[in-house]
Amino acid sequence: MASLPATAAAKASRADWKNAQRVLSEKEAAYDRYLKTVVEPIEDRLQAIEDDAGIPRMRGFNPQRKRYMDANPRLYRDYHASHEELDRLAEEISDATLVILDTPAPDGAALRWKLNHLLEMDNETLGIWSEDYSRGTIADIDRILGAAS
Repeated sequence: MASLPATAAAKASRADWKNAQRVLSEKEAAYDRYLKTVVEPIEDRLQAIEDDAGIPRMRGFNPQRKRYMDANPRLYRDYHASHEELDRLAEEISDATLVILDTPAPDGAALRWKLNHLLEMDNETLGIWSEDYSRGTIADIDRILGAAS
């Protein structure tokens, strides 16, 4: 079995890992906060206006929506601007996730976090794989790295 190069092992520091976790948590919190305090209220206001106008709740363009877009341009501008900012915040989460995945895991708990993230472990399965298919791998992870806390 090949071992890690000495330089990779030397870079596995608890401080680097904690910093990457902190940054990722901050980015996720900023995204969630913006979604709840900005995007969802704008969407709710927009939906209430469209409901009052009898505009069907469907995706896409229709003449009724066009009239309301013309009558309420700021609301629609705000909607699109809020989603552009939400996309930017999602990119920051993606960037922070790449950093933490590139940060050498300093211990089994960090490696478990990486495996859970990469494999999208959901309860007793490995994301897209069935429980029967992934049971042995999950057991190996638990046996070698210790049970999840």
